[in-house]
Amino acid sequence: MSVLRIIAFVCLTYFASASWSASAAGDIIVERAWSRATIGTDGPGVVYMTVRNESGIGDFLLGAASPVARSAEVHETRSDADGMMSMVPVATVAIPAHGQADFAPNGLHLMLVGLGKPLTLGQHFVVDLTFQHAGAIRVMVRVQKAGARGFDDAGGM
Repeated sequence: MSVLRIIAFVCLTYFASASWSASAAGDIIVERAWSRATIGTDGPGVVYMTVRNESGIGDFLLGAASPVARSAEVHETRSDADGMMSMVPVATVAIPAHGQADFAPNGLHLMLVGLGKPLTLGQHFVVDLTFQHAGAIRVMVRVQKAGARGFDDAGGM
């Protein structure tokens, strides 16, 4: 393989991965959106990400949708006094002025209900987020391995 082909491949890979890692509308920036591979379509999929607000005015995530699922719902994993974990729907998520909301395992997440087909390692898909002030933001989500713990956890399983 020629040096020019290698350089072109590296550049294309870098710029393509950069476009998958951040989306923005105004002062709302969505970064590092990722999901886990699923086994079949019986169970839900999940999306994690960081939503940053660089403005001096708070905003609210009002909803989400994705063509890979019948619906996308915001949920939060909570633990009660006895340590019992449960997932509860969340109507809106506040994104404070000059702050952020982290969607991460064992916390806030988007639940993808009614998957049309399994999510597979290496796949990318879109999620459309709707904010009170920023409006709609289309986010590219990267699918990691089934047991992934973060955006960069692509190996194994």
